[in-house]
Amino acid sequence: MIFGYRTNKSMKNKDTWIFAHNYCGKLWRVIGLIMLIVSVIAMIFILGKNIIVISIFGGILCGIQIIFMVLPIFFTERALEINFDTHGNRRK
Repeated sequence: MIFGYRTNKSMKNKDTWIFAHNYCGKLWRVIGLIMLIVSVIAMIFILGKNIIVISIFGGILCGIQIIFMVLPIFFTERALEINFDTHGNRRK
């Protein structure tokens, strides 16, 4: 209980825990691959630039990546609401 996707909804029971980890993991995998490709392409365009330009651009890129890594949490919580009731039982 010290690591993983830990929210009130995901920790209701083992079923919600597994569902949340599978759902969020798939989203993070897809988003991570997309961000990797976009980041590599974006960084190619600033190769050889001034160190300040590279630093600022890299910082902005990291900020954008953080936003895209937090967004799946909202989608996972919504998926938990749709698939489980307030007690953690699967909806029919």
